[in-house]
Amino acid sequence: FSSFYTPIERKAGSPERAPAEASRHAILRARGERVRQDGNRFFAAVTIEPIRGADGQLCGFAHVLRDVTSEKEADDRLARLSANLDVALTHMQQGLCLYDVEENLVLSNQRVSEIYGFAPGDLRPGMSYREVLSLARQKHGSTALQLDESIRSAYETHCRFMQRLEGGSMTAEYQDGTVLAVSERPLPDGGWVSTIE
Repeated sequence: FSSFYTPIERKAGSPERAPAEASRHAILRARGERVRQDGNRFFAAVTIEPIRGADGQLCGFAHVLRDVTSEKEADDRLARLSANLDVALTHMQQGLCLYDVEENLVLSNQRVSEIYGFAPGDLRPGMSYREVLSLARQKHGSTALQLDESIRSAYETHCRFMQRLEGGSMTAEYQDGTVLAVSERPLPDGGWVSTIE
């Protein structure tokens, strides 16, 4: 049993502690590096469960060790990819928003909030496209009367862009004099990407 543990874990007493913990908690589940008989290391999902007799006395332990190295490697690759994406989004000069087929915001980079002057937490995943349009126009001086017409017009333009494979670009002019270039490109799943500069 202890041969599966790394030398550092054996020295720290992990093989002895694991059964005791399993006895206290009825079952122990853990993930970590383990060692094969040939000395090669792998990442394992471990389950240790105490086996008790009819009288409740401890008879032994069921120990299940499953090699999840490929899952761990895939998780690590995904984490690296996600970290790289975060770095790229953070350092873009343009604002970027990703919307799903239901017209809800999936993600945006910090630059969007900087461009529009949104406060932290103003722009949140799950907001509808119309809510984002409304928020942007409110931040740049649209009155309630102007807001409805402005959102309707921007949404109609957006719908025309979504009919074209290449999407489209427009200039958004706001009441406070701010002028932004907004490009929208449809995605195969029905969502789209918007860039703002």
